[in-house]
Parts: sequence; structure tokens; C-alpha cells
Amino acid sequence: MNCPKCGFEMKEDQLYCEKCGAEIQIVPDFEPEIENSISETMSTLVEEITQEPDRKEEKEVRETLLSSRKFFIGCMLSMACAIILLLVFGLILYQNNSKGYQVSRAMDYADAGEYERAVQCLQAAQNIDGEDANIYFLMADYFYLMGKESDAIVTLRNIALSTQFLPEDIENAYSKLVSIYRKNEDYQAINDLLLACTDQNIIYMFQNYMAYPPEFSYIEGTYQEIVPLKLSSNTSGTIYYTMDGSEPDENSTTYTTPIFLETGTYTINAFFVNEYGIKSEVVSNTYVIDLTVPGAPEISTYSGEYTAPVMIEVVVPAGCKVFYTRDESEPTSDSTQYTAPIPMPLGDSVFKFVAYSEEGVSGEVITRTYSLKLNAQYSVNDALERLSIALVDQGYILDRYGNKEGIQGRYVYKFGSVNRIVDGQDYYFIYEYYEDLAENQSRTGRIFGVNIVTGECGNLGLDEQGNYYFAPFGNEEETQ
Repeated sequence: MNCPKCGFEMKEDQLYCEKCGAEIQIVPDFEPEIENSISETMSTLVEEITQEPDRKEEKEVRETLLSSRKFFIGCMLSMACAIILLLVFGLILYQNNSKGYQVSRAMDYADAGEYERAVQCLQAAQNIDGEDANIYFLMADYFYLMGKESDAIVTLRNIALSTQFLPEDIENAYSKLVSIYRKNEDYQAINDLLLACTDQNIIYMFQNYMAYPPEFSYIEGTYQEIVPLKLSSNTSGTIYYTMDGSEPDENSTTYTTPIFLETGTYTINAFFVNEYGIKSEVVSNTYVIDLTVPGAPEISTYSGEYTAPVMIEVVVPAGCKVFYTRDESEPTSDSTQYTAPIPMPLGDSVFKFVAYSEEGVSGEVITRTYSLKLNAQYSVNDALERLSIALVDQGYILDRYGNKEGIQGRYVYKFGSVNRIVDGQDYYFIYEYYEDLAENQSRTGRIFGVNIVTGECGNLGLDEQGNYYFAPFGNEEETQ
């Protein structure tokens, strides 16, 4: 059968042309050839009857033939009406069972603002094809536009939590859900949604909204070394922890730097709060640190008041390093390391010493307090003043401000310590610094001495035995 409009060859049971879309009219039309054939047949019968002698019988035959013709035409008309009714019914049935038709009607209703009817059409389309994600997305959009946000969420979750849809459709559903939750600032719902997700790509896309429990850099157990325990989270936020096994909360210690676990038993409980306020579960690890604690360093110079320079000496425990502070803070392995005797500072001072083993274990902190008050004729300020004058007199510098010909910066002189040297005299040790035009200072390596009683100035140096000696100014080679 060919399309009457475009001539395209069609199957016998098709109602619409696949090429041009024209509706196929199956109502048969009475062609003249058929009607003429019927008329000829009837005429032949009439002629045969007319040859009979009995006119009465001829009339009866004619009436019979006429009735037969009317009956035949009536049957044909009835058949044509029945076919038309079947076509109309089939068309209605086809439309009701066509996904494309229902989706098209839904979009037309949506354009007119009739979202309820649009949803009804989409539900009909869903019954026809329940695996078309586009139907779900349209339905979610119409629910959202109707103000039925919860229905929109349920529709999108049917895609996100299903395995029958394409990966890109599932990812799109998650994106739409996150967008709705984010607009409502319901970050807990986002976290719960993603925790139920098994697709790592989707989790990675939205990991900023998730709050995983903190991860520990060491597995729990027994260690024979100091453990620098690090806690990490999957995204930006804050980790809170306790070290005694108690339940942590947002008033607990905030993790910022590694937790150094020394000798003892520690139960670390921690949880994470992301930037959206979502809390993770609490995670717990227990550590047993079994280490030998080093002995305390021995300080040969006892606390007290002194009137003459004294060197503070420390006996370092074997296999250890000693660190100290002078500002009353607790010493750590980041403090100044003791390597040689320390000149006692002028005035009052507090020293704290601690020993660290090779494993990084610290021992007992030892504290010493000193008060050094010299019987000096010249103060530190006097010594600095006399040294500047002497250096100008020697031609080493141009003026008391440390300017010198041939350099762009200047020299600066600072008091370092007071020491007794091999000749039994006490001297202020004054160090020379070079200061550039940006006021950056660096030591030159030269040390000058000023006698605390006589005020005599000179150079300080080391002899072959490593002891300091004093060379007074007056010898040009000593100063230049």
C-alpha cells in the first residue's frame, strides 16, 4: 500500500505515513468501474428474465434484484463506518499509549502553566517507559515549580539511588539534589545523601560537603619511639580531640600540629567538623609508648648571686642532647642547644635545661637562677662609648656612628657577655655587626674587649689552646 500523499510504500496495518506523517484513510470509495460492473450484472439478469413468458415473474425478479442491490450497498456503507470507528478508536488508543505524545502534551501544559496536568501526562508516560530519565527530570522540575519541593526531591532520589539509569543521568540527579539542599542550607542532607553513594566520582565532586572521621597517621598499638601523630580530614574544617579517652566536643582541643606521644598510654578520640558545620563520627585509637626516659642534665654552676664572671657548664647525659632557654619558657628540642659553657649574663637570669634522647624522649627540666652584679668601674654603656671613641681614634671608623670609608652601610657594636680571660682580667665582650642600607645586620666575626675596671679597649682573639687573649689598641695591625 502506498501513501496517497507522498507515494511512500507502507505496511498494511500502518495508520500514519512514516515519511510525511499523513493519516491514511481506509474508508473505501465506490469506484465507477465497480458500480458499472454491478449494473451490467443486474441488466444481464433482467434480460434473461424478460425472455420468460410470464411478466409477473419478471417483475418479482426485478424487485428481488433491486432489493439485493440496496442490501449490498447498505452492507458496504456499514462496513465503511465500522472501519472509520476502528481507526478513530485505534488513534486514541495509540495516543494514550505513546510516550512521545504524553511528553509532548506535558510540555504544552507546562508552557501554559498547568503543571498539575503536565505531571499527570508525565506519569502516563512513566507507565509506558519507566526507564526514561528525562521524564523524571521534567517531573521534578514541574514539582519544584508547583512548590512541591519534597516531591521533586523524591523524584530525583529515585534516579540517584537507582542502578537502571545511565551514569550521566545519575550524576545529574545528584547535582540537582545538592543544588536544592544547598539553597535550603540543609548541608546535613547533602552529607547523608553522599554517604549513601557508592560512585567515587560523584563523591569526589561533592566531597567538600562531606564530613569523614579524621584519619590517623599511625595505626594503634605499642611503639618504642616517640610518635608524632598526625590527624587529617578529607576537606577543610576543624578536628577536635581528647587524649584521655573522654568523648570530644567542640570545646575540646583543636588539632593544629602533630601530637607528640611520649612514654605512656594514650587513647585519642577525635571527630571532624567541616566548613558547613557537619560533624563526623568519633574515631578512637589507643597507643602505648614504651621508652626509656633520659636522666636530667647536671648543671655545675648552682643558682645564686655572683660578683665575678662565671661560665655555666652542663654535663650532658650519654647519648643525649641538652637544650635550654633563658626567657623562663619550657625548653624543647627546638630551643637553643647546649654545645659549650655559657657566660653568665649580667643582672638576673633564669636558665632551664632539658635532655633529649636519640629517640626524642625528654627528661626532667632543670632550672637555675642567677644574679651577676660586677664590681666594675665601667658599665656596659660606658664600655660601648669608650670603644667607639677608640675605634675613631684608631682610624678604623670615621665617626661614632660606625661609618667607614669605602662601604655603603655602617658598623654597629653590641654587648655580648662578660668574661674572665687567661690574664685574670674581666672584659666586656663586644661584637661587631655590619648594617646595610636596609638596616639588615650580620656579624663580621670581630670581637672587641673593654676592661671592666680600667676601661682599656682592644681586640680579643683565641690562642692555640682555644683561650681568649686581649690585645690593647696601639698596635695598628691589631685594629686594621
